[in-house]
Amino acid sequence: MDPPTILALKQAFLERTTRQLSQPLAPSSAWRRKNDLRGSDRGGAAAAAAEHDRLPPRAVDDALVRANQLLQQHVRRVYAPPALRHVAEQLDQLYHDEPIGRNDGVTDYSSAETIKDLLPAWEDAAEAEALPLEARRYTDLVEQLQSLSAQRTEVHARVQRLRDMALLLGGLGGTAEAPTVQDNLVTRDGPVERELERMRLLLVRVGDKVANLPERPYQAHQTPVGMDVDDADVMDVEVVGQKRVRALLEQY
Repeated sequence: MDPPTILALKQAFLERTTRQLSQPLAPSSAWRRKNDLRGSDRGGAAAAAAEHDRLPPRAVDDALVRANQLLQQHVRRVYAPPALRHVAEQLDQLYHDEPIGRNDGVTDYSSAETIKDLLPAWEDAAEAEALPLEARRYTDLVEQLQSLSAQRTEVHARVQRLRDMALLLGGLGGTAEAPTVQDNLVTRDGPVERELERMRLLLVRVGDKVANLPERPYQAHQTPVGMDVDDADVMDVEVVGQKRVRALLEQY
């Protein structure tokens, strides 16, 4: 069973208090007995004076009926359930909104530090022995409260980590109208992968075209004066490559 909230506790307190204030008015039995005995043990003028001080029971009952009617009207008008709920909500809101802390003499029981410092058991041993159920309930509530506080701390830390991560990765977002660096990352079926596939097919086609071009035989007498044979071979290969590229480009 979940522990009651602050709002539920305050509303229950208001309901108990209003029930006490809503009880019908009635004189005590001691007052009625004293009122009935007035003048009964006296005689003469003293008895007449005491009888004059005595309130007639019928008049007392009529006054009580009228007073209780007014009381019930007041209770229905002032202590209606919606009004009690509204007052409880106001108290609960004030409890959460009021700036409280250790420095001003008021303890904030919603803070993690205060919850951590709560005693694990009822401090007064005599009261704990006299009220075992309340003492046990206090221990259970402290354990549950500290467990929930630890979970809240972990959640706050995780939220902060996610916010920091979102801040760092904010520049990697973007839209189709305003792409960012994310579009340049190599991902499966991404734009870079599609472009690499096109380049691979183009290289295959270019390679086939170059391989099918006619090769020019090497002519030793064309070696320029003062150039070694190895240098001439390198120059001949470059010339052949340039001619093949020009021939390939002329086909498009």
